[in-house]
Amino acid sequence: MRIGACVLAAAALWSAAEAAAYSCPSAVLDKGATQKGGRVDPPWARHELLTASFYDGDPRVGIDLQPAEEIKLDRVVQSWDLSHGRITVICRYRGTRQTVQALLPATVKRCRLTTLKEGVHPPDMECD
Repeated sequence: MRIGACVLAAAALWSAAEAAAYSCPSAVLDKGATQKGGRVDPPWARHELLTASFYDGDPRVGIDLQPAEEIKLDRVVQSWDLSHGRITVICRYRGTRQTVQALLPATVKRCRLTTLKEGVHPPDMECD
């Protein structure tokens, strides 16, 4: 019985650690738009992720953290070291002023945003 309880406790801790990671939503919808079966109505109401900004503290008064950039043949990888302070992320989307803002869990220590140079797909964001 004790081994089973330990396995369940470890699984719960693992799930909590995975839940602590963050990623911007890949897209947002305009107010009033509907989505059914992967189709958005009207079609222009869907806006894909463009970029993200990270702030040490409140974005209105905090420091805008600058990424380290690595330029590869087909992509640009931006990396942020988030090991200090209370970090707020603002996700920005193509073709709209709408944003998503979140206070990152303290367990998130770095984020990467990978953008293909041709820009045909939204960036891929990973935080851990």
